[in-house]
Amino acid sequence: MTTNEHDAKQSGKLRECPFCGGKAISGMFAVWCEHCTAEINGRNQDIDESIILWNTRADDALMDEMEAALDAMIGLADCYDDDDCAAYDRAQNVLASVRERKAGK
Repeated sequence: MTTNEHDAKQSGKLRECPFCGGKAISGMFAVWCEHCTAEINGRNQDIDESIILWNTRADDALMDEMEAALDAMIGLADCYDDDDCAAYDRAQNVLASVRERKAGK
């Protein structure tokens, strides 16, 4: 376990959502964002691992790739019913948040 992993596990504190900056919530096995519903589950239903994974951040190159992938997915998405539209809107909101966070650096 690295020092950062150890610190994340010991503090039990959750960082803000890496996608939208929303508040993170932990449950019995998972951590998720109450705003955009991004979620991570640790292997073997391990909340400590979920917290470590949630608190780990991607580097800028990976964020650029994620931004491009979301942009492409949104461009290909069709909105046929309310569920599709909700997912489409959520993806657009997350993409906008990623871009805002990158611009704020």
